[in-house]
Amino acid sequence: MGPIRRGASLVDGGRRRISPGEAAETWIELSAADGGLRARLTEEASTQEFTLAFYRDHSVVRLDADGQPTFKRSDFVPGPDGRIAWYRLGGRLYARQG
Repeated sequence: MGPIRRGASLVDGGRRRISPGEAAETWIELSAADGGLRARLTEEASTQEFTLAFYRDHSVVRLDADGQPTFKRSDFVPGPDGRIAWYRLGGRLYARQG
């Protein structure tokens, strides 16, 4: 799966407002790792890396440093052709790129 990105009007949990005409991007890169996914989320100058584990066909849960599930869940949303078109994380949709 290629990178996923989003242009936003609010970033950093709503603490920083983006002026009209300004663009903020969030990039999420996903790769297969040990039966799950390894994720790298980059937003402006901040980068987080974490592991996701599938618990249903299109649903994943974020794992903590010990490999235990956290409360953070997300899912993949297929498009009309059945291929993954969106990634939903924290109530936001990220469009698949590539």
